[in-house]
Amino acid sequence: MKKICFALLTTTIFFTANAQVQRKKSVATTDSTANTNTKTRGEKKEMFKELNLTKEQKVKLKEVRKDGKVKMDEVQNDSKLSDADKQLKVKALKAEQLKKTMALLNEEQKEQLKQQRKQKKGQKDDDTMMEGQ
Repeated sequence: MKKICFALLTTTIFFTANAQVQRKKSVATTDSTANTNTKTRGEKKEMFKELNLTKEQKVKLKEVRKDGKVKMDEVQNDSKLSDADKQLKVKALKAEQLKKTMALLNEEQKEQLKQQRKQKKGQKDDDTMMEGQ
């Protein structure tokens, strides 16, 4: 009986320790993703500086971003959603935020932002191709 209890206890400890190691790996992945997003935020800030926004546009844009961040956090922290569902909701929220942002801009600013985004996307494609080599 002691041998069975000991084997069961040892097995439980092994699986618990193994599960915790896997969780730590996923946290590390999340941290590296956060670093990538920080770079992207800095780049976005630069893109919007070049648009010469009015004070009113800046205030409204800040509200749109704040609202979007709150919604994104809600989705990310919703334990009821699967990872796939979270990705879909985040994608929809980003599209909604872009639509609201574009509504704040005048035609010249919209065109300039489209050009900047196209240029940035081209750079990403170039970076991806370089990594593959």
